Amino acid sequence: EPVKKRFVGAVTPGIFAVVFRQVGIGGCIGEIADELDLDESTISRAVRDKYLQTEWGIFELRYFFTNAISAVGVDKSHYSRTGVKEILKEIIKSEQRHFSDQELVGMLARRGIHVARRTVAKYRRELDLGSSYAR
Repeated sequence: EPVKKRFVGAVTPGIFAVVFRQVGIGGCIGEIADELDLDESTISRAVRDKYLQTEWGIFELRYFFTNAISAVGVDKSHYSRTGVKEILKEIIKSEQRHFSDQELVGMLARRGIHVARRTVAKYRRELDLGSSYAR
């Protein structure tokens, strides 16, 4: 246990240095692992069930990470879960006919974002956008 505490104490400042330097507010665990030359699972274990007390309250360390989608756009940019949801919302709002979830998967794939149909359905529900029949 003391070794684990020392490790978390040594890794946490590096994590936050990377997060705030590169992204400003949050980064994905993979980016941080690459920057610190550690495995993603090591970073994930280091922040699991750990909390940070701030003047704004107590936050789980995971709160500071984005939920990244393992997708790379045609311009080599990475997409966060929030970013993919925004793109999905934009596609649905501008559709001239109601696309099925599978068609939406294809449209995202053409943008370099590869997600499963069930992921599209989940994001669509989270955005409170109906199915193709309900829209």
